[in-house]
Amino acid sequence: MQKLDTKKAIKLLALGVLIHLFTYYIPKLIPYITDVKYFETALDRQIPFLPIFMPIYLSAGLQWAYNYHVLGNGPENKFIKYFTAEISGKIICMFFFIFIPSAIQRPQVEVKDFFTWLTNLVFLLDSPSNAFPSIHCFLSWNCMRTVLDSDYASKHMKIFSCIWTGLIVASTLLVKQHVIVDCIAGIILAELSILFGNYISKIYCRNSPKSNLT
Repeated sequence: MQKLDTKKAIKLLALGVLIHLFTYYIPKLIPYITDVKYFETALDRQIPFLPIFMPIYLSAGLQWAYNYHVLGNGPENKFIKYFTAEISGKIICMFFFIFIPSAIQRPQVEVKDFFTWLTNLVFLLDSPSNAFPSIHCFLSWNCMRTVLDSDYASKHMKIFSCIWTGLIVASTLLVKQHVIVDCIAGIILAELSILFGNYISKIYCRNSPKSNLT
């Protein structure tokens, strides 16, 4: 399968970033149309609050950027598959954020060191809404699946991606940005979106005159 045209890939990836900003921040500007849901369980309350994991939580942005790099250097069919998965999943997240608004109750942060300072800054900049499903977990899981399915990424990078994703998912709980059900929903959404992306990819490649797929 041929590689996607570079200019076309850049335009699509830029579109992906814009859609991310739109689907995450627009719902924060819309007044709640129903009661806000809190999905915290007794098990969530047993999970410790560890601000030292905030840098790992924020490192997800680097993972998402690397994912675009992998997609841009891969074959067209896989670009369409995982890009479609990402966009469709984000749109579904937006509908949840608007019609089933959810939030998380965060602990008070006593600033003592760099990690508590950083956590407090994130809490100030990012309101505790748009919790279910976790778009953080959704994106990181989709990134991991992209890397595992890539011929461009090395074996070591694939192993690292699995560890990185596991740490990011754990960090969302340990810095109290999400609860367990948020993370599970984000991962399930990622898998369902990938199935949809694979379906769209097959249709696209079957109808593309430049495709080598049969």
